[in-house]
Amino acid sequence: MDKEEANQILKDNKMTKVRFAQLIGLKVGTVRTAFGANKLSKRMIRRLEKIRTDERTKRADLQSASFSHFDIRSEEKKPSITEGMIRQTMDIPVKQTLEAKIIGFPTNKFLRIIRFEDGTEGKFKCKPSKHRKMGEQVSVRLIEGDMWLLVR
Repeated sequence: MDKEEANQILKDNKMTKVRFAQLIGLKVGTVRTAFGANKLSKRMIRRLEKIRTDERTKRADLQSASFSHFDIRSEEKKPSITEGMIRQTMDIPVKQTLEAKIIGFPTNKFLRIIRFEDGTEGKFKCKPSKHRKMGEQVSVRLIEGDMWLLVR
């Protein structure tokens, strides 16, 4: 499998290299380097082939089912810009805040690694002297990717 085919599989599944690296348990830099040098490991190839077969079975299931009165591709409606402006003027939070527990301290002393109730993980920035206890509950709001903002 070459990198063009691998990139096409990721693109068809709307998956980034960051998410793919998380799926197979490798660092993002390792995955990017492997894609750039066209040297995909056996582990990467197996996962890409599994993603491809899963995609094909989903397509076959959708084609065999008759959903004439349903829109299969309907996704969550994103709020419009005017809706966001109205929410800000009325002091309604645009993004949802969640509770998480601190589970780790990486080498960067400004970051904290957190885990949510559903088992997903993320990180947030804070002062080095703050939030020093493992298991401490914090309220956070999503910024982008796996980066969260501390809410107080």
